[in-house]
Amino acid sequence: MIGQFIGEYIQRQPPSQRKQLPRRQWENDEGGTKQVTSAPTTKSEKGRLKPPTNAEQSELLQAAIESGLRDKGLKELAIRQEVREWEHVFSKSYARHLHALNPYARERWSGILQEVIDGTAFDNTPWMVTIIADDWMFSTYPRRPSESDLRWVLSRMRKAVQRGLRGAPYLLQADFAVRRYEGSRRVAIEVHWHGLVWATAKQIAAIKKRFPATRFGADRFHARDIYDLRGAIGYMAKDTRFGYRTVKNFGFQPGSQHQKKWFQFREAIYGPQRRLLIAMIGNLKKPDLCAASGMGLRVLRQAKQLARDRGYRGGATAPAQPRGRRPQR
Repeated sequence: MIGQFIGEYIQRQPPSQRKQLPRRQWENDEGGTKQVTSAPTTKSEKGRLKPPTNAEQSELLQAAIESGLRDKGLKELAIRQEVREWEHVFSKSYARHLHALNPYARERWSGILQEVIDGTAFDNTPWMVTIIADDWMFSTYPRRPSESDLRWVLSRMRKAVQRGLRGAPYLLQADFAVRRYEGSRRVAIEVHWHGLVWATAKQIAAIKKRFPATRFGADRFHARDIYDLRGAIGYMAKDTRFGYRTVKNFGFQPGSQHQKKWFQFREAIYGPQRRLLIAMIGNLKKPDLCAASGMGLRVLRQAKQLARDRGYRGGATAPAQPRGRRPQR
């Protein structure tokens, strides 16, 4: 009788007031961090999702790789041997190689860029920019994106910014957003630019007109003043550590300037999404994700040389192949 009453009481409660049991924060990452969390109860708590630290992200990447190998039927000894082929993706010891997903490579690469930029004289002040487009994205079903697919999209992205940012020196780096739309379990991977543009306010206004809005009505080109250059460079050089969930605003009124048609929220990404990123990025390094022009190109070349002097193996090579297996044609 008491159990029936409790069940009816819980059903009458709205979902936001129901007490949820603790769960692992990274529930699909075997061997990942074992923090637990409960359902957020306020708007401020909902927006408090913090990206993993470098050590946590390293562990999560390793766990995602091990889980993928385990799904293929490999035994533990074979898994440990195979994981050695992927240490450049997550290990601190290989941070100098600047793999695009290595969590320890961000600080190293941003420090090199900061050093070169500080020693370079520019005619104008830098702006922090973000550039997006509808066709810079990958569907992950039924076919997963590969490194060659990413290289093709990066080539198109470089041509687009070469036209749109003409007349102003820039230094950009590609970033990846794992996006899921409400009501769907499938994700898309969106590629976009973060970086620096050295220009006047008048030039920035002219550049913005060259990037029309997306199909959702969002601005393709965002530019803002920089008050912390070190922080801006660090943000440009970051790796992907969480995803986004997009929700439609059903209260949106057409023509309204004060309402958004879509909302987006941060959410954790798990082992399967990390394996998608690892397969898509392959062996691309952080410098391989960059686009530059003018003085920005000079900065990029000097940064690459400085990175080589400190252990960076320049240029992307073919993706690492597991031992004992022939590469697929």
